[in-house]
Amino acid sequence: MIVYKITEQTASKIKGIEYSKDMSFNPVQDKNGNFIISFEELKEWDLNLELFDGSEVEPIEYEPIEVTIL
Repeated sequence: MIVYKITEQTASKIKGIEYSKDMSFNPVQDKNGNFIISFEELKEWDLNLELFDGSEVEPIEYEPIEVTIL
């Protein structure tokens, strides 16, 4: 699955900001420490450019954090 890499600063700035009714930006980290947003969040990028400080997104393959249950 393709997700979109953003900077840590952008992730901190946008986390929790509502972009439509009951929908908020929720950047997370992948197993490589990249901050990422979903395609749905990316669609809001053009509508909320002031939130991103001119940062660019980079499409990357999602690599989830693996959890081991003991």
